[in-house]
Amino acid sequence: MLRVQTIPHHTVLIADDQEVIRSLVARVLRQCGHQVIESSDGLDAVERFDSLRPDWVIMDIEMPRMDGLSATCAILRAHPAARIVIITQHDSKAFREAASEAGALAFLAKDELHRMPGVLAEFARHFPNETSHLAKP
Repeated sequence: MLRVQTIPHHTVLIADDQEVIRSLVARVLRQCGHQVIESSDGLDAVERFDSLRPDWVIMDIEMPRMDGLSATCAILRAHPAARIVIITQHDSKAFREAASEAGALAFLAKDELHRMPGVLAEFARHFPNETSHLAKP
């Protein structure tokens, strides 16, 4: 069971091609009081980030149309203040390094999703700037 932890309310974009994972993460984040936006592929995640400017992105690596690492790089190129957490079922040193090189703030294996509220709370303390201050078109 995922533990609900109180953290400041944010808008979180969840990008994962597995609907069950998106639903699980969305439910937990909504219980914490966050607004959730869902996306099922990397290209859509980039487009939604650009138009909606969420405070956080939870990004899977393997997705159709654009993988999560490429999407992370694209978002950070255009919006360097974006805060992205990579999630994947492939917990390996190579994937962790690739996520770090892409600019992700954190990496969680999907079997560690119970840690998500704590990870966001910790990073919210260290990176308090919300991306919502960025100019919107």
